[in-house]
Amino acid sequence: MKLGRVSSGIYGLDDLMNGGFRENTVNVVRGGTGVGKTTFALQYSLFGLNRGEKVLFVSFEMSEKQILR
Repeated sequence: MKLGRVSSGIYGLDDLMNGGFRENTVNVVRGGTGVGKTTFALQYSLFGLNRGEKVLFVSFEMSEKQILR
């Protein structure tokens, strides 16, 4: 069974990942402090929402108020 791809919303990144993230998978974004993990995750979530997709964003470091800012 071949899995489809989901665009990250970043075309250069999609090219590096053969078209984006694999469908129906869990993906972990990791990196050092201040490198843009949360910004990437929020942009990816917004891209999905704009396409009518369901999104779940979980943060153990930021409050709801900080995220919505």
